[in-house]
Amino acid sequence: MHQSIVVCAKAVALLSRTQPSILSKYLPVSVGADGNCLFRSVSLSLFGNEDCHLVLRALTVVQVCTHPERYDESAPDCVNPLLYVKEIVVPVYSDLCHEIAGISQSCDITAVLALSYVIGYPIHTFWPPLNGSLYQQPLTQQLVGRGVSKSEQPVNLMWSTSQHVPLSRAVVMDHFVPLFEKCDVDDVLNARSSGSRKRKPLCSDNGAAECDVVVLDSSSSIDRYDDDDVLHPTSSVCRKRKKVYIHTAGRMHSVGESMHTAELV
Repeated sequence: MHQSIVVCAKAVALLSRTQPSILSKYLPVSVGADGNCLFRSVSLSLFGNEDCHLVLRALTVVQVCTHPERYDESAPDCVNPLLYVKEIVVPVYSDLCHEIAGISQSCDITAVLALSYVIGYPIHTFWPPLNGSLYQQPLTQQLVGRGVSKSEQPVNLMWSTSQHVPLSRAVVMDHFVPLFEKCDVDDVLNARSSGSRKRKPLCSDNGAAECDVVVLDSSSSIDRYDDDDVLHPTSSVCRKRKKVYIHTAGRMHSVGESMHTAELV
């Protein structure tokens, strides 16, 4: 095992209990368990580090808040494919927007669908069969964002836990980790020096290029807008100028207007 890759011991314990054959091909890799694990996992998969997790989260906010027709389950023209999975309860749109926009807030599977669109790749999520079922778990899904090719190599994620894994009894599933194929580890390590893995650039046509994303600390407030700004009451998106504001505790960040130049400052 390469010392530069830290295997997630809790995910290994979970797989050993539920489906140990997965471990013969895949490695569950450790990421920070701070509520940003979905975006940390995808950042690590794409770029070989977790550093881009806030940028990915901000771009997902833009995607969800500016395209209610894709994610608002109450919209008559909603095209969210998860609506047709009867075992999955899609959250109310306002709750979804606030959930994704909250730094360190955990996210549900709808956020994974939006994130697939942001990165331009399918995202496969694997839910370990805790109850020993012979049937595929509802949260084991291949999520393909609008316009994303199903033939692209997916990013593999595993639903896991940040807590103790008992030998029996229930497990609190509150965490995501990336699943790397063992033959793919060197590619991940090389990405740490090159800045990205052997994948195409992030999509540039998803609408985020027209948006300004600003992350404000918890003491800040948004109380002034230009006359041509129209604030969406549930998503904090100014519709005409497409500004997205995200609150977090701590320092202020801003994300650049282009998918290709987005950076934290």
